Amino acid sequence: EVGLENTGSLVTLRVVHGPWFLIHISYNYFSILVTVILIALAAIRSPRLYRRQALTLLIATVPSWIANILRVFDLIDVPVDMTPLVFTIIGMILVWSLFRFKLFDIVPVAREAIIERMGNGVMVLDAQNRVVDMNQAAQHIVGLPSAQVIGRKATEVFGNRPGLVSLFEAIAEKQIEIALGEEDRRRDYEVRLSPLTSRAGGVTGWLAVFRDITARKEDERRYESLLAAAQRQSLELTLLDRVRTALAREVDLPVVLRTVVESVAEAFGYTLVSIYLQENDALLLQHQVGYSQMIERIPITEGVAGRVVRTRKPVLLEDVRADPAFLSAIEGIASEVCVPLFDQGQVVGVLNVESKSVKLSPADLQLMVALSKQVNVSIGRARLYAEAQRRNRLLEGVAEATRCLLKTSNWTAAMNEALATLGRAAEVDRAYIFENHLHPQTGERATSQRFEWVREGIQPLIDNAGWQNFPWSSLERWHHILSVGDSVNGPVWEFPPPERSLIQPYDIRSLLVVPILIGDDFWGFIGFDDCHSERSWPDYEVSVLKTMAAGIGNAFERQRAESELRAQRQLFENLVAGARATAE
Repeated sequence: EVGLENTGSLVTLRVVHGPWFLIHISYNYFSILVTVILIALAAIRSPRLYRRQALTLLIATVPSWIANILRVFDLIDVPVDMTPLVFTIIGMILVWSLFRFKLFDIVPVAREAIIERMGNGVMVLDAQNRVVDMNQAAQHIVGLPSAQVIGRKATEVFGNRPGLVSLFEAIAEKQIEIALGEEDRRRDYEVRLSPLTSRAGGVTGWLAVFRDITARKEDERRYESLLAAAQRQSLELTLLDRVRTALAREVDLPVVLRTVVESVAEAFGYTLVSIYLQENDALLLQHQVGYSQMIERIPITEGVAGRVVRTRKPVLLEDVRADPAFLSAIEGIASEVCVPLFDQGQVVGVLNVESKSVKLSPADLQLMVALSKQVNVSIGRARLYAEAQRRNRLLEGVAEATRCLLKTSNWTAAMNEALATLGRAAEVDRAYIFENHLHPQTGERATSQRFEWVREGIQPLIDNAGWQNFPWSSLERWHHILSVGDSVNGPVWEFPPPERSLIQPYDIRSLLVVPILIGDDFWGFIGFDDCHSERSWPDYEVSVLKTMAAGIGNAFERQRAESELRAQRQLFENLVAGARATAE
């Protein structure tokens, strides 16, 4: 029921509430309460600028609500409704807030639900380049809370972050990529800076959106790395093919080794390259490029190269100062790659690359290992070629020696010439023939040197009394081996100590002894000494020299038969002469 009533000099509205009023007013008050709570929570969580705006709204809402409660439930004795008067005061407060706190100037519509939950960083700047808003993702990206950023100029806040300074210094619409953070915390971002315009078209601010592209950049860097590796591999394969082609043209070992060093230096740009071959217990320099002086001989017990030979494994020294075993031929060496060279499964040398200025890397090691496989093939081919050449020379020598034994009646001269031919063909320093007999004093088995050839500068032994009437009891192992048709072959250091004591005083480092058989009888032997290197004669050379020994045995048998025939002829002639003299 609604009516008018006089209250003193005032005419006021009289309202009698019906039964639904309580439900209506309860719903309205509950809605206002929820609104007040939400605004209060927003004020607590919001940046400083928005907190002031929220507080202003609370100040504007709560008094009018309280005034209305007092009027509706008659809690104060006031004849008029105070709510409209409070609205007048609230209006004045809102007008003041519009200018003081820029109320409704920037209205974050559904900000909590959309902007704050975005994975991309969002930052808003006003026309004076002051930061007026930023979401949680942007705060994480720049590493600063919004309370320290909002209201300040971007160039001032991010002064110690060059990537952000460059973004906001010359502000304009653009899309760029920046990197923030150091080392393992570095992140890459794609930033799009767009203008915010008014209805009139003027720029009122700027919107910066940060998108994390770290994963994409890592993929790009990985792709670039793979591409660079593929390009390097392609280049290396091309250069390897060049080296392979150069090596394929050569079969002579010294030429092969020189080609290896020079091709590596030319094709791959290495400035210090050397190659060593193993001889006995040392590595001997074969060829080098780039050094003013070199270590000619390296014991396999010393240096990085010696370790490579012993372990059969390649070595990379990115910093040679870290390895005390490093041997420096010249000053200023910074890094080294040394790889073993193989032939028939055995280490025969090393290929060495060193650098002064450029730091050698695992890629260089991998390249040298790949190259060494080609060098191994070339060394093997050169060995086969050398063996074929040596076999041919040996066969030619055997043929020539056989002709020497057949073409002259001077047996001693023929044998000496044949030995000289064999010695040169077998590439040895001494060749000799011993004949077996009984010792003239003791009657035991003995042997004596009958013929000898020596290379210039090598000591002859034929005049050495120690090798005449030499008892076989001092070389019983040899006698057993030779008497059954086998040979004694190899470096002297492999022989038993008693044998070494007999041989080493004459500077013999390797020898081959082949039996001379006449029929089934062990007549003697032919021997070959190497006084410069340690080696074992290959089976094919031993077979050829056994054939020659058989030929010499046949020659000796023929010579003995001819001597017997001459003696019988002489006896016959003497008998005939005696008979004639008796008849006369």
